[in-house]
Amino acid sequence: MQGNSNNIATIDISVGFVELESNVEAPAIFLTALRTYAGPLLWACHLVCYLSSERDRSPVSVGHGCYCLALLRSVPAAAYIVLVAVLRYHLFIWSVFSPKLLYESMHLLLTAGVCLFF
Repeated sequence: MQGNSNNIATIDISVGFVELESNVEAPAIFLTALRTYAGPLLWACHLVCYLSSERDRSPVSVGHGCYCLALLRSVPAAAYIVLVAVLRYHLFIWSVFSPKLLYESMHLLLTAGVCLFF
């Protein structure tokens, strides 16, 4: 996410194993995902907290903000799903667009998780 690359090999997985005694996969996956999507995740949390701290503190405003955020994140994911489906027989589709689709899907999943949490 922060490396500006569509290549899955550019994900820094070393941060997932910091302070772990042994090679345990579940915490390493969680820590790697948290580090990779820390910026967008904190931004989404701040947006939801800001919307919930307005004067009226209406759950409708929080729900509307979460809906808009999830909709904004689902548009690129839907576009990449269409691109991968249409160009599935192209030579470079699995090396270029497929990793980007994975990034966008994970970003959408984390954004939806933040919205469901609040």
